[in-house]
Parts: sequence; structure tokens; C-alpha cells
Amino acid sequence: MSTHPDPEQLSAYVDGELTGTDRDDLEQHLTGCSQCSATLRSLRATLADMRALPSPAPSEQESWALRAAITKARRKPAERYRRWVIAASGVAAVAVAVVVISTTGTSTKKPEASSSKGTLDAGPVLGAIPGLATPPIPSIEIDPRNYTSHSAKDLLASFLFAVAAPAQVPSPSTSAGTGHRGISSAGSTQGQNSLATTSQQSRYLPQIQRCERIVLSKDTGSARPIAYIVGRYDSTPAFFLIYTVTVSGKSKTEMWVVQQKDCYIRLFLAPQ
Repeated sequence: MSTHPDPEQLSAYVDGELTGTDRDDLEQHLTGCSQCSATLRSLRATLADMRALPSPAPSEQESWALRAAITKARRKPAERYRRWVIAASGVAAVAVAVVVISTTGTSTKKPEASSSKGTLDAGPVLGAIPGLATPPIPSIEIDPRNYTSHSAKDLLASFLFAVAAPAQVPSPSTSAGTGHRGISSAGSTQGQNSLATTSQQSRYLPQIQRCERIVLSKDTGSARPIAYIVGRYDSTPAFFLIYTVTVSGKSKTEMWVVQQKDCYIRLFLAPQ
């Protein structure tokens, strides 16, 4: 992909409607385009903010107003990208109204006791499609090595070997810092890596899940994580997130390298 994708294409990607070659081309473009990566993060952040807002039950008048607005929108369809902006503004306005009403103290009704169902949902563990079974979460590994784009390919290759031939166990590489590693039958790494402690798991897992919600598109709800690795990429603290993904009936292994502080995509690898 030599040109920047338009907002409609990015929107289709987040919605899971972009598949096959188009999806692969876009993901490859995102690894080298900071502008499009930032736009994609903004779109996903908007959706995340919308999901986090409360959903008050509308009055009968508000329900009719909503139906009228939907009917008007159907008569004059807008682009998906514009709908997102309008929807985000509308939800934010409703949230502000709810806060104002709740703080004025004009209601004469006593608030009902909150039940366990009223607690806020922390969100999907994998950032996947709600309602789908959540894949098991792999143990987080701590890797002291500093990877480059070249050695990161070797890292992914080791997991490709484990997925393709789990019964074979290659010996660990002795060349430190190159990204080569030994793989056990379950796909776990050996050598310099160590499993994260309980406190490290508590620290890194929420950060990884946040990055997954930002990075993974809707159609990756079938993604099965096979490794979470905490390491460094070009001397920057990063997460190496490795999955098996089924797209259009075909299974493949992908690796996303994202910065720990802001989930910025540094590298994406998906061998064909």
C-alpha cells in the first residue's frame, strides 16, 4: 500500500469488515506509517471512551427523538467515519447531562441500592468481540534482550516452529541478543527468559490488555494469544504479543510489537 488509507478503510478495519489481502496490506502499512497508526489509535480510543460512558435509560420523549434521528439518518446516509464523530459527541453530551442532573439534587426519589450487576465492567480481556469465549491467557515472560526488526523475526520464527511442530524441541541458541530461543513442546521459551512474578503479572497484564483493545481489530475476536513477552525493541520498553489468528478460514501466526507507554505499533509481522 503506497498511499494512505482513507478513514472509511480504517473504519472498516476496526469493524472487522476488512479481510484477506486488503487487511494484510493495511496492517503492513500501519507498521511504517506513524500518521495512520495515530489515526487508528484515535478511532479506537473514541470507541473505548464511548463504551466506558454510562448508559442511562432514556425517557419516552428521548426514545422518540432517537427514533426520529435514526429515520433521518437512514434517509440521508453519512459516511461511517462521520457517524462515529457524531455518535461520540452525542454520547458525551448525554453523559454530561446525566452528571448535571445527578448533582443538582432536584430528584425527590431516594436512590435504589446498587446491586452487583451495577458495577462497571472492566471490559473484554482480549479486546475481542463481546460474547465470544475468552481464550486462555498465557503467562507473561520477561525477556532481558533488546530486539531489532531482524531479531524480532527470529523470535516469531521460534513460535512458528512451536505451532507447526510442537513435538520437536530445538536446543536454545547460544547467541545472546539475536532473538533465537529454544521452544518447549507447549511453546514456552527457554534460555534468558523468565516467567513474570505475581506482582509483575498484576502490573503488565492490564497494560497488555489495554494495548490489545487498541491494536486488535474487531475481526480478530478469534485470536488466540500464545505468548506475552515483556522486553525491549530498539532500546524502547515494548510488549511482544503473539497470536494465532483465523481469517477467512485460514490460520496464521502474527506478532505485534507495541511500546509499553502508549501502545504505539513499532512492528507487525505476519508471515504468509
